[in-house]
Amino acid sequence: MKIGISYNTSSEVARRLAERVFESLQGRKADAVYVENAPHGSDAMSAEEAAKGGIDLLITLGGDGTVLRAMRWFTGPVLAVNAGGLGFLTEASGETTEQSLERLLVGDYLVDARMKIMAMKCQVRLPDAVNEVVVHTDQVGKMREFEVSIRDERITRVRADGIMVATPTGSTSYALSAGGPIIHPNMDAMVMVYMSPFSLTAKPIVLPGDSLIEIKCAKKGCMLVIDGQESIDVRPGEGVDISRSETRARFVRFKPLFLTKLNRRLLQE
Repeated sequence: MKIGISYNTSSEVARRLAERVFESLQGRKADAVYVENAPHGSDAMSAEEAAKGGIDLLITLGGDGTVLRAMRWFTGPVLAVNAGGLGFLTEASGETTEQSLERLLVGDYLVDARMKIMAMKCQVRLPDAVNEVVVHTDQVGKMREFEVSIRDERITRVRADGIMVATPTGSTSYALSAGGPIIHPNMDAMVMVYMSPFSLTAKPIVLPGDSLIEIKCAKKGCMLVIDGQESIDVRPGEGVDISRSETRARFVRFKPLFLTKLNRRLLQE
């Protein structure tokens, strides 16, 4: 098994932890390689090469943003090590790194495969989202008018700051802060959340996983944001189609304890 290492280059903590992981894997005679960036001038594999089969598994070191960025190009299993803040998507921490690597190398882990969603604009497919796709106003303090259709059936026309479609994984992220429900990651569902709607009846709605959602900016331009990583302009009248992706987000887990993690990291804070 060839293991890639990707870390948050803006974090000194993540860089040092990446070096520790690399040295530890070499000490165990594991085949490890840095991906995208390497500290102190070491060699690094490109993300494109890694995505095409250059690695079998990826270790990320940073926060949730580091995980989401890596999952834009890598569809294999990811062991996320927290070297940032909350790290809700991460499985290990700096303190448990050695133990996690030991279990990883002997195959003592599970792969938690979760839904991704895809977005298309003007028949062009955009990168898949692990958490959410957001269509929102491109001017701070200015609402936009949105038309929402599900499988060609128009369901609403609403004024709001934006509309978000989130996966079960993303339901504990941006969607939660916007008033959406928490959805267990094993559910085959999406949640659509209106952001600061100018309506008392525009409430979050949980939809089947096979839904096809179209969000159209009715009169003025908007911004499309995928997992907080990529922003794309949407012109007036253009629609964004959102549906389930055929690919999955694959997390390395040592204990599939979603509810325990939810309680420890979110509900008791």
